[in-house]
Amino acid sequence: MWAGAFAESLLDDLQILKTAYELNDQSPLGSGAEYGVPLPLDRKLTAQLLGFKKIQNNSLYCQNSWGKIEVNVVNALISILATVNRFASDCMLFTTAEFGFFTASDKVTTGSSIMPQKKNVDLAELIRSKVHLLVGNYVSLLGVSTNLVSGYNRDLQDSKKLLIDSLNTTYQVIGATQLLLTYITPQKNKLATAMTKELFATHLAIDQVQKGIPFRDAYKQVAANLSAVPEPDETTIATLLSKSNHAGGTGNLQLDKAKRLLTRIRRYWQQEQNAWLRVTANLLTQIN
Repeated sequence: MWAGAFAESLLDDLQILKTAYELNDQSPLGSGAEYGVPLPLDRKLTAQLLGFKKIQNNSLYCQNSWGKIEVNVVNALISILATVNRFASDCMLFTTAEFGFFTASDKVTTGSSIMPQKKNVDLAELIRSKVHLLVGNYVSLLGVSTNLVSGYNRDLQDSKKLLIDSLNTTYQVIGATQLLLTYITPQKNKLATAMTKELFATHLAIDQVQKGIPFRDAYKQVAANLSAVPEPDETTIATLLSKSNHAGGTGNLQLDKAKRLLTRIRRYWQQEQNAWLRVTANLLTQIN
């Protein structure tokens, strides 16, 4: 359930990224210096030859959208890094001696500046911090692109550094996160030991409800006699977890749905990449 939550979050992030991508997939060419030109330009043909899905219709909006679309791109990247931020935070917590749910390889840890016994999961800390840098870029982009009169504004040249920095940072963080995921190992015994009996008190209350006892009464009965909750063994834990068999529960995670969605998303991006490669090849052929 823990890992699946991040999978679903990232799938949502990909949908947001797709929206930002499609905002970019329109050609402003032929708009001139924002007010068009007195020539019979075939703007749709230009967009088609360059591989854009459509033209950005209004010539003035071709200029006014500058900055706005970059803000949306960075917003999509922030969504990804916010998911990764939570994952990194969990990794830092769950690898502490107090929890010990995961162990981290030496490949993703460093020593303390003074304590020889320490292993710091520095990679997770650095991953966690990066979303805040992108939030700074987002605010800067929003500031640069607002309070401007319609049309071309030279202020907007400052948007490019913020956009490129955000793209590069996200790319690096994704690689680092893959590395972190590769070099953490779940500790089954620790995880099982942490599933103490009080975690399943709610199950007993629900069992009472299913026998016809009002939940408020069942809640009070179990709360007043927590010592009667039996210590669960591994088999009992598996049985109790399987009872949450509604969609998305511990007994019915439906990870196959996430896999199917990921397959469709991968197919979409592969098609887009192939289309741009064909356009590039055709342009290079014409140039040569």
